[in-house]
Order: sequence, then C-alpha cells, then structure tokens
Amino acid sequence: SGALRGVPSYPSAGMEFIGSQAPIPLIPLGPSGPSMLWVSVDQMHFILSLMLAAARLLAALYSPITDCDETMNYWEPLHFLLQGSGLQTWEWTPEFALRPYIFLLLYALPAKTAGLLLALLPDGAVPAIVKSKISIFFFVRIWLGTITLMSEILFARSVGKRFGMNCANYLLFFLCLSSGQWSASVALLPSSAFMQISMM
Repeated sequence: SGALRGVPSYPSAGMEFIGSQAPIPLIPLGPSGPSMLWVSVDQMHFILSLMLAAARLLAALYSPITDCDETMNYWEPLHFLLQGSGLQTWEWTPEFALRPYIFLLLYALPAKTAGLLLALLPDGAVPAIVKSKISIFFFVRIWLGTITLMSEILFARSVGKRFGMNCANYLLFFLCLSSGQWSASVALLPSSAFMQISMM
C-alpha cells in the first residue's frame, strides 16, 4: 500500500477495501491528544446513514409546519379520518371534491394502527400524553421521516453504484445538512411523497 498524494500511508494489515477506494482519515480528540484513525469508505457510509437517521428523527420532533396548506388541506382531513372531526376547506367539500382521500389513507392506516396499539396500554403504565392525539401526530411525522430516510439511502446506494461510494458519502453528508430536506422530509404533502418516490 503506497502513500496517496498529500496523505500519509495507512496500515493495510487486516483491512479490505473494494476497488481502489482508500480509507478516510479521521482525527478523534481523546484524552491522550489527537490520533489518526482510518475509516473505510463503507464504514463512513454507515456513519453518515446514522447521522441522516438522527437528522430525520430530530426533524420529526422539532421541525415546525411551515405551510398553512399542509395544516388545512392534509392534517385536518387526516384528523377527520382518524378522529371523526376536523376542519374542512372548500377543496374537500363533496360539491367540489378536488382532493382525493386515497393519499391520506396511506398515512391514516398506520396512524390508526398505532392508535389502537396505544389504546391497549394499561392506563397507569404510561403517562396520559402517550395515549393522546399528540402521540399519533408525532408517530405520523416519524413515519414520514422514516420513509424519506429509506428513499434517501436507496438513492445514495444508486449513486454509489453509478459514481462510486465517495460520491454517495458526499450526497449523504449534504442531505444531512440540507434545510430543504429538513422541512420536506416530514411534511404531509404530495410534493414530499413525490420526492420520496422519485428518490427510490
């Protein structure tokens, strides 16, 4: 194993690499000071995938709903499907019927299942908020974030097969930092669903 240009040579004993992709140096700061640690491209891909999963979970918990259309045209009709009540805009009235409920059924079925499972929990075993509608709201947001995460990882794997794993790792890194992905990943909107489908 020769030295790369501008990078010191790394130990190759017991390390297997795919093709000519070299490991990536990391400099962890420990009690004994900085030390060089080599991480393979595949290990970096796994680390970045975990970072992306954490970003999607945090988005589900802390990202605000930034669009009134999401609230009035999707969350309220979903609340109607789950709870039997909710505000209705003119697009959803039977007179105009511009929006179909089939899109919301994709989210209502897992949400209803989660609500039934939460109802089975004993009353004293968990706090009351766990069995409330707030938990269902966050379950749907986590569900949306999980679907987005899976589509992003599949997209990164496709990029890795076509352009190499280094390019896929850069993609995952920038997806972690993208403010647009932060909002869109957990938005209950058809545009977010199309984004997820197009990345798969």
